[in-house]
Amino acid sequence: MVRSVQALVTSTLGTSVLQSIGDYFVVGATLKLMRGEVGKGLSDAQSASEALDDAGAMDRRSSTTGDVDLGVMLALDRFRVGVVARNLTTPAFEAGDAGEVVELEREVRVGGAWASGWPGTSRLIVAVDGDVMTRETVSGDRRDLAAGVETWWLGQRFGARGGVRASTLGESRRVVTGGVSAGVT
Repeated sequence: MVRSVQALVTSTLGTSVLQSIGDYFVVGATLKLMRGEVGKGLSDAQSASEALDDAGAMDRRSSTTGDVDLGVMLALDRFRVGVVARNLTTPAFEAGDAGEVVELEREVRVGGAWASGWPGTSRLIVAVDGDVMTRETVSGDRRDLAAGVETWWLGQRFGARGGVRASTLGESRRVVTGGVSAGVT
């Protein structure tokens, strides 16, 4: 079966500006210049992986556009709550001679965190965040929820962290992560 496939590769140059509003709020914006390369064509691939390979090998058309991301955070003692929105202008990139475009969808994510030592240095941080909007992916629609924990020992010289992410739509496609850090003076 022959299917239509497309590829979008983006490069982004951005600058971020942050501003505290009183003692509890921080507002931030990232102004972005985005270059997108779009390829469209047909594929007789039998799997999503093969279709991605075919899309990656296509000739691409380049175009450049601007965009902005915005975020706001509320900090109260040991708690932080925030919202971030990406691709606010839903940037679009030219895909062909017929005026076709590929558009990046707006994304919104909310999250919260607690730390044992905020304000200041913390030995333990626990965080959770999740997508507000559904987004399309090659393997189906996703709306992710994630949680993680980080702890520091030996005077902030050794840290360990772990987390989990899963989609709340369809198959969970769970991902578990972990890591360690060591500070050397």
